[in-house]
Amino acid sequence: MKISIIVPVYKTEKYLEECIKSILAQTYTDFELILIDDGSPDNSGNICDHFAQMDQRIRVLHKPNQGVSAARNNGLDMAKGEYICFVDSDDCIDENYLSILSQDMHKGGMTACQLNHTGKTALSADKDVLRPEEAQISCFSAFGMGGFAWGKLFDTEIIRLNKLRFEQDLAICEDLLFVIQYLRYATEPVVWNHSSLYYYRPNQNGAVKKRFLAHENFNNTELTEITALERSQAYLLDEAEIERAWNVRTVKAAVNTIRTMTANHVYDHEKKKRLLKIVRENVFLCLKSRYLTKNAKLSVFACACSPTMELKMWILHN
Repeated sequence: MKISIIVPVYKTEKYLEECIKSILAQTYTDFELILIDDGSPDNSGNICDHFAQMDQRIRVLHKPNQGVSAARNNGLDMAKGEYICFVDSDDCIDENYLSILSQDMHKGGMTACQLNHTGKTALSADKDVLRPEEAQISCFSAFGMGGFAWGKLFDTEIIRLNKLRFEQDLAICEDLLFVIQYLRYATEPVVWNHSSLYYYRPNQNGAVKKRFLAHENFNNTELTEITALERSQAYLLDEAEIERAWNVRTVKAAVNTIRTMTANHVYDHEKKKRLLKIVRENVFLCLKSRYLTKNAKLSVFACACSPTMELKMWILHN
């Protein structure tokens, strides 16, 4: 079965070669690599072209910058594989990544692996076989598989039949929304392999952390985490525990959005008032929830008391 690997590329010339080489080194060789150069102002586009000349499995699209969601959508339009996975251009994958993800993949389902933050692969015989309902909960949980687009293998047919796309007006958690939408239409189990095969390179200047610190290039798309969570509610499967997990994750999104607003002096009083209401009405639900870390619970409690105090606490511990 052919796999399409979609890599959105933007300003990652420092890491891009390592990323591409890790893909080309796969023990599973029946794949196509789609590199979407999203208007990179550095040498990333040339690096893409260089590798495309060396390996006929690589296709490159150069396009004006529109953001990661648009780039992934371009890749979806180009994909010819039976299955699809996403890799970020500053990350790497283990040589057995495709082999292990594909061995448990079934039409109508999904497979996933653990993230690797150290660069050292940890193989495991453990795996969880989850119903789509359980998989949605796992995506919302801090201790689950996560709602990231990367680290997962998707059935192209589900994406095409249900016209799934990454929503381009979202800059935060657009991939979580995509995965929850996908699971809404999954008909087979999700296999979560506990081997850590996807090396995620933390980016201190990335959108996720940068939004919590005052910066001159701030824009309102950095407030869209809560929007992504609210949109995902329409795609929840019919199980009460999913709603509880979604509710807890939505509170966390509200805290993150309030922190972003406080850090960047965004004076939208109605929005902040609405988000604080979500946090304060769900404090005790979050404090006793098994889906949040201790630090996240502390942030919820602190935010309910004082958003300014919560921001100071976050800065102190990060």
